[in-house]
Amino acid sequence: TELARESFREACVQDPNFVAARTFLAVASLYCGDTAGYQLNREKAAALEANDDPVEELYAIQASMYGRENTQRSVDALERYFAANPYAPVARIIRAEVMTHKGIFEQDIQAIEAATRDADIAVEEMPDSTLAKFISMFAHTHAIKLYHGEDPRAQEHIESGMRMARHFETCSWTPGHAFSAQFFRACGNLEEEHAAYERALDSGLRGFFLEEYFTHCLRRGMVPKNIDVQIDPASEPYALLMQAMVAAHDSLRRKRSIAKIQELATSEGTIDFFVAAAMEMLGADTSNFAGRDFEHKYFRATVNRDAADVLESYFRRLQNKDELIAACSEQEIDDVG
Repeated sequence: TELARESFREACVQDPNFVAARTFLAVASLYCGDTAGYQLNREKAAALEANDDPVEELYAIQASMYGRENTQRSVDALERYFAANPYAPVARIIRAEVMTHKGIFEQDIQAIEAATRDADIAVEEMPDSTLAKFISMFAHTHAIKLYHGEDPRAQEHIESGMRMARHFETCSWTPGHAFSAQFFRACGNLEEEHAAYERALDSGLRGFFLEEYFTHCLRRGMVPKNIDVQIDPASEPYALLMQAMVAAHDSLRRKRSIAKIQELATSEGTIDFFVAAAMEMLGADTSNFAGRDFEHKYFRATVNRDAADVLESYFRRLQNKDELIAACSEQEIDDVG
């Protein structure tokens, strides 16, 4: 992924208006744990004017789809695109991804259902496409989550998603393994979830997915064999935080792990909310955070909602709990906890 990011960065240097390169530089930055680079390049890609090339137009649409306020605009743009290009399997993949995000943002099961239909057709049209299989699994995973697993309608999504997940068992693509783990978690299969994360680690798990792996370990109360993997605190602070929380459950590592967590604290920002919650969770001294106003926007802005889910039961004991809960809508509280 790091090599891909450098390649896309070089392409952007050579042609600053190359929408596709800018879009994929944003995605590669996210997978490398560089959330600031992801945000910057996503905004640059969305701001570029799409030229007459229909593929470039697609990438411009894809670049602008992230974020609740942009999703419907992306859906409308895709509908216009399909009107002019009826057979467009790549566009179908992108529409499946856009509709999945729409379903997530709005808790809209119909949008997710539409996404799964698009993704499955794209897999049929491009049976060798790893991306099509990935988006299909992504859409089916969130359908299972919205149906809460127990609904009989979730079963067909489990079966369809399982076919995609099995593909990634023999694939060397790290995000495929990592998202397979999320799929198995949605299905309630913790053993398969852990096995998928192990495969992801073997293929070079980093960034956002590494954070999710340690969240998984914390949820299961386990200290993995690779707990001491080196993590850069500047580029991957949340992964380091979750790693330190997991390591703190090992008595030999506890003191050093708490010190690592304390070092992540800054004068302001999202990370401090989680540092305070982590310290509280571990029974460590949180007096340095007394009186701090953790605005609700920090809680909403977290990249990893699974991490928020793990810590949510502990933040209530913090001094600011009443203000935080009051600032969040009922839907936001439901989304996280």
